[in-house]
Amino acid sequence: MAFKHSVLLLCIVLFFSFPSGESCGVNEAPAGSHDEFLNKAAKQKERFFRGPAESGASTDKDRQSKALAHYTMGIIYDKRGNPSLSIQEYKNSLRYNPRSVLTRLRLGVDYLSLGEDKKAAKEFEFVEKIDPQNSQARFLLALIHASRGNFIEAQKEYEKIIEYSPDDLKALSSLADIFVVQEKMEEAVLVYKKLLEKEPQNPILHFNLGIIYHRLKRPAESIREMERTLELDPEFLDAHISLGVLLEAEKKFEKAIESYKNTLKIDPLNAGIYMRLARLYSETGKTEDAIKQYKIAISIAPADADRYILLSYIYARDKRYKEALDVLKDALAVDPESADVYFYRGVVYERMSSEDRPVPAEEDRKMAIENFRKAINLDPASAEAYNYLGYMLAEDGADLDEAVGLVKKALEIDPNNGAYIDSLGWAYFKKGMVDEAIGELERAAEIEKDDPTIRDHLGDVYFTKGLILKARAQWEKSLELKPDQDKVRAKIEGLLDKEEIYDR
Repeated sequence: MAFKHSVLLLCIVLFFSFPSGESCGVNEAPAGSHDEFLNKAAKQKERFFRGPAESGASTDKDRQSKALAHYTMGIIYDKRGNPSLSIQEYKNSLRYNPRSVLTRLRLGVDYLSLGEDKKAAKEFEFVEKIDPQNSQARFLLALIHASRGNFIEAQKEYEKIIEYSPDDLKALSSLADIFVVQEKMEEAVLVYKKLLEKEPQNPILHFNLGIIYHRLKRPAESIREMERTLELDPEFLDAHISLGVLLEAEKKFEKAIESYKNTLKIDPLNAGIYMRLARLYSETGKTEDAIKQYKIAISIAPADADRYILLSYIYARDKRYKEALDVLKDALAVDPESADVYFYRGVVYERMSSEDRPVPAEEDRKMAIENFRKAINLDPASAEAYNYLGYMLAEDGADLDEAVGLVKKALEIDPNNGAYIDSLGWAYFKKGMVDEAIGELERAAEIEKDDPTIRDHLGDVYFTKGLILKARAQWEKSLELKPDQDKVRAKIEGLLDKEEIYDR
């Protein structure tokens, strides 16, 4: 009788493994819902365990039957989504068959589902002792180790699987991932090469290897793998994007543009790609193309104020200040509290104040200062705004104490910023604190060795101090870095009749 019920319960197990219940001589699925069927199975289990045999199995057949019945009920409760009851059934099953690999694996998985990874690990470790070649237990144990940050132990589990099954692609791929997590990129490359020996036409493997080469700063090999990926799968979106990024980093702008255009054929509403195209067009002097791409990106994602700022930058760079301000007005309609928008409005007004325009420069500078103060109010941690406002005040020669205070505030936020140190030195110079100015400007020039403005400022301060040769050296360096500086050139020419003057 017990054997008959065991066969019935075994059919229940197999029912869940086959879509139509064709195993065990069943030609079609039982009538009614799965819940009704599971309830019937539960009743069968209750009948099976009713009676004097409950006190303990007297024969091996009884023990096997009871182990199978509990195991089957565990599966039923798993199907119902009740791991707590499943765990109890699997534990009962192990009382009768403690060396059941399948039962311990299912028990471990249920422990994992409840977040009890220590108990789960114990079950998987037991399976490894019973069956050292069991890849399921090793995989699951590796996942537990990895979740705890024990990557070396996870690595050992994957390596053991590969030792027993050298062609296990899943284990090789997982081992590569573990190497990547540990920043062992060279080891990851070797594993991916093994994978590609087995699956040379797999585009995902080529893509992942390309990413690893990028992490290793091996751009030529990374580009090669991305190109191979696209040969195998021309619709691989991430490969198109990655190839564009790699080409852009290598300053192969035309090829990068082509790659991004191919991306848009697959994903025509990808605003980020339009932004990348806009930047590349801007880099290559194709201003109108850049503007067009920015406008498309804004139309796709109109709620992103940063896109408006970048478009306004293009206009301002071309001295199309009205268009720049119009775009920033649209940005404020999208995000009225954006400190970045107010900051860049300040930048545009400051640049306008340097142009020969009908509107008095004082009005533009007033608007610039007003916008910088608004940016600081909205974002008290905006080092850029503190510095820009402080530098403007220093340039104007007004509110010099406030100018010094603002730049010092910027330096509290970003203490090693060469441009901010230059601003502080310039503010000191405007205040007549020449020695303090020299100290700060020399420090700025050490940090930003190729900044023409810092070199010009340092030359001015040296000249004021009477260090004529040092002044000339700095102005010449500034002119070398940026040749189109008429004012700096005039300073150097003004020294020609002072050849006899030497540094004091």
